[in-house]
Amino acid sequence: MEKKIHNKLVRDNIPNIISNNGEYFSIRTLSDEELEKETNKKMKEELNEVINSKTNEELISELGDLLEVILLKAELHNISFDDIEKSRLKKQEKNGAFNKRIFLISTADKEYVDHNKGCITCINGSCTLPTNEKYDYEDDGKPAGYYCVGYKSVYEKLKK
Repeated sequence: MEKKIHNKLVRDNIPNIISNNGEYFSIRTLSDEELEKETNKKMKEELNEVINSKTNEELISELGDLLEVILLKAELHNISFDDIEKSRLKKQEKNGAFNKRIFLISTADKEYVDHNKGCITCINGSCTLPTNEKYDYEDDGKPAGYYCVGYKSVYEKLKK
């Protein structure tokens, strides 16, 4: 003898599946406001399941569930799949995709670089360039980042 409390958004056929399994259920229809809130919760639930998938088969299934919830969210806001795809492609054209596996560590504005006389890796002491690849040093022995290869290859390109 067992009763489970679920209190969550479920797919349309779940009540039939429960009934076909010889169980009983209690359901209600959500208001627009409740559906928005429950869709957000469901999206988090499905994303967590995607992240915790152990096999490709499980991952495929969970990605499908997540996509279903994404499409519901879009529908709630009168957004078509084509709208989403156009936005994705536009952003990909402007910002790129994730194919190059770039991991952004930090950024620095020109004022920071000018104040510290060098690129951020030299300033932070995490520069891995060999000493002989640096063009110059300050009087205190600190690499003069304006002249190092890292500065020339990264920051000079940004100024153009």
